[in-house]
Amino acid sequence: MNLGIRYDYQTVPIEVHGNFYSRGQPFGFGPVQPEGSLYNADYTGFGPRFGFAYVLDQRGKTVLRGGAAILTNPRPGFDNFLEVAQNGLLQPRRYRFSAAEVQQYGLLYAGLSNASTLPIVLNNPNFPWGQDAINPHFPNPKSYNWNLGIQRELTQNLVLDVAYVGTRGVHSNYGTENNQVNPLTGQYPIAGFGAFRYYTADGSSEYHALQAALRKRFSQNFQFNISYTYASDVAVGPGDFVASSSAQDTQGSGAINMTRQDDVGPPLYAAKSVFVSNFLYELPFERLHRSNSRGSQLLLRGWQFSGIFTGSTGLPFQILQSSTLVNSRPDYIGGDPILSNYSSTLQYLNPAAFAKVPVAAISGATIRAGTVGRDDVRGPGMWNLDAALSKNFAISERVRLQVRSDMFNSLNHTNLTSVSANITSGNFGRLTAATARTVQFNARLTF
Repeated sequence: MNLGIRYDYQTVPIEVHGNFYSRGQPFGFGPVQPEGSLYNADYTGFGPRFGFAYVLDQRGKTVLRGGAAILTNPRPGFDNFLEVAQNGLLQPRRYRFSAAEVQQYGLLYAGLSNASTLPIVLNNPNFPWGQDAINPHFPNPKSYNWNLGIQRELTQNLVLDVAYVGTRGVHSNYGTENNQVNPLTGQYPIAGFGAFRYYTADGSSEYHALQAALRKRFSQNFQFNISYTYASDVAVGPGDFVASSSAQDTQGSGAINMTRQDDVGPPLYAAKSVFVSNFLYELPFERLHRSNSRGSQLLLRGWQFSGIFTGSTGLPFQILQSSTLVNSRPDYIGGDPILSNYSSTLQYLNPAAFAKVPVAAISGATIRAGTVGRDDVRGPGMWNLDAALSKNFAISERVRLQVRSDMFNSLNHTNLTSVSANITSGNFGRLTAATARTVQFNARLTF
């Protein structure tokens, strides 16, 4: 049994010239936070952990293992404090002009440039505030981890592991677009503010998995590992530490009738089933041709064939609709969203299963949230075999040479990828890429 505890504390970041500018509550519309107080310090970084291993039989061939831990992570600079750095209070790092403002200031696409827009924005106390903001309550991300498994020695060189693994993540980054234009009026709802991203610690995730592995130690010139995972993974927001992916996941918060439930779904990296195996085999050329000559040993000894086989179900992806709101989604209107003959036609999504949400002419924004959920559809599954053939030369006791050929996607199997996922695109639902076989040769001299 192992017991332990760890404590983590990260200071609130400051900018040496005082150039962090973030507004506080409510929701980033409050006063500018004082230097050194971007958000409240988090002193809750206590992380207890516990693990055990218990031998279930007298021969020591079956072991029950388990553990639990609370882990605290620091926040990355991206998608929080680096986003609120600017050269001065009245010098925003970005601003999103609404359609109404484009007309108000006579901004023409043909002549749009920094030179034409900077005089409008910079050092203008009457210009709307459009800088990103951080929720003052911004605790560090935590994960609660637990597992329970059983390990059984089947033979002297063969071991089977089966385990349940769970993780609950809290306080991960979550970014919403606040004060986006009202689709029906074309105006920003809160006067004196433009649209801005608001970073909170409201993201979360939950993961449960059955994990099984069969491992053979190297013996009789051969070793292998086989593993299989069947998992359930759901998140609010992107489900990771960095909120940049939430810009791909979070439906435009200016959409009418949008709720937090619209951002519940699987993370982009969440495959339901994953099978992975690897092997290494030392080719028995030396035994087939016994000879003590130096030349024969250099030629026949040290040949190895190895590979990695991977197979998985498809990954989730987002279906979008172009709009002046960030990441608007269309409607799902019924039917099978995935066509069964996509491998021959390359048309993966069924366009008849989706419909565009009406767009308000005055704002160019969808008038309401679409009914397609976040990451509701999964891409095609895949399988792949990478293989390698290598020859090791023992030139002397201290000098060795390895010559190797690696073949990625060695069987040249076509894995279709990259679904065109914007309903306004002419190739909506089409598969636009595929994996290719790659062969590389290399040599390594060790001395």
